[in-house]
Amino acid sequence: MLPAWTGSTVPETRLSLLARLSSPEDQDAWVDFVALYSPVIFRTARYLGLEPNDADDLVQQALMAVSRALQQ
Repeated sequence: MLPAWTGSTVPETRLSLLARLSSPEDQDAWVDFVALYSPVIFRTARYLGLEPNDADDLVQQALMAVSRALQQ
């Protein structure tokens, strides 16, 4: 569970979703992952003092890092 300041809980990551992310053909997996985690990353970045545009950039960087890690 996230701290109260986030206004939500951390979504439970299903292992099946992580497995699907490694398949380039499964774009629906990325849609699901982005829908689950983008808001959490964004809220955390805003809480830590980033401006909205910078928080959006951080979301993109974090998602790209996940993508790169899954390709290894």
